[in-house]
Amino acid sequence: LRARFDIPDPFRLFAAMRQEGHPIQIIPLILAALLIPPAVHASCPTYAAWLDASNEIHPVYCAGVPCNNLKGFATVALSPDGTYLEVTLQVQATPDSAAIPLFLPPAIYGPYDATQEAAAGVAPLATLSVPSLSLDQSLWSSSSRIKPADLPKLMDALRNGLAYVNVPTDRVPTGELRGQLQVVTCLEAELNSATACAAS
Repeated sequence: LRARFDIPDPFRLFAAMRQEGHPIQIIPLILAALLIPPAVHASCPTYAAWLDASNEIHPVYCAGVPCNNLKGFATVALSPDGTYLEVTLQVQATPDSAAIPLFLPPAIYGPYDATQEAAAGVAPLATLSVPSLSLDQSLWSSSSRIKPADLPKLMDALRNGLAYVNVPTDRVPTGELRGQLQVVTCLEAELNSATACAAS
């Protein structure tokens, strides 16, 4: 049974929470509540990443100035049978954005920490679906069901915090957005005061 991710609009929720002074530590729980339906709980841990131009190692410039009009997040979940990954990606442009890029295929790279990046020409661990425009004119999203050529290597990188999502665009082909994938604490474990879900 393929898990489905029905994503609301967490960007406004998270922005409002930050303005109201809610601690950032609760974001993993919110991500779990928003993004992980019951069918996926058994496949935890789920991994998530905030996507931002400031996370890129290389310079990110658009028409000679720093690119800063896109934000996003990604989630990765191992299927219950451990044979494939469900990956969601969502990107939103700021309301006053005048220039909107053309997205190129995003990818997951590893093993690299947050201070490293794959050299030019290095193959990614997984290639994702290109985000498509939703009814909201400033929101793009995609959902990928992937079977990486080397799933054990990718899972090892994820468990060790050494995998990142890179989102290239036509204006920054090397990557305009990046996010280091981290474990999201299992919501069930938090509610039951139990130990975190064991890695599959």
